[in-house]
Amino acid sequence: MMGVVRLTLAIFAACSAIASGAQDTKVLLTAGDYRWVPIEVTDTPVRADVSYQVESGEGSVHVEIVPEDAFRPMQRGQSHEAVAATASGLSGGLGQILNSPGLYRVVIANRKGARPALVTWRITTESVTATELTPRRRLVTIVVSFALFFVLSGFSGWRLRKAANR
Repeated sequence: MMGVVRLTLAIFAACSAIASGAQDTKVLLTAGDYRWVPIEVTDTPVRADVSYQVESGEGSVHVEIVPEDAFRPMQRGQSHEAVAATASGLSGGLGQILNSPGLYRVVIANRKGARPALVTWRITTESVTATELTPRRRLVTIVVSFALFFVLSGFSGWRLRKAANR
């Protein structure tokens, strides 16, 4: 019976991973090596979640999200601007909301001079819906609600008083 339950849970986990587009990927990074995956953002905002775990090697691996225009300088070893980055370590992760449309690259890299590292990493992306009003809209909503409340209360009071005076 426990075997059937475990099998069912394994199938459910695999199906949910496939449905969300999430997949664990194993890579072997030699010293100074990197791998990248493109993310094209058309409908904003998009949340990108990246996590990694070093299975063998040292804590010299990091992940960063780089816009397309900063990718070439990164390849040449020049300074570049990353949207988000983790510190080097045996494991890590980041979650970043990408508000500007365009092409981004999620890069996993091993430090120069480090031992080779076998790394498992996962990237997931999903569209984000707004869950909070901007401060200006919040103020407008409150002011309009109060005005509507006072107008309706005043009108109701006027009608009650008019009915009581008959």
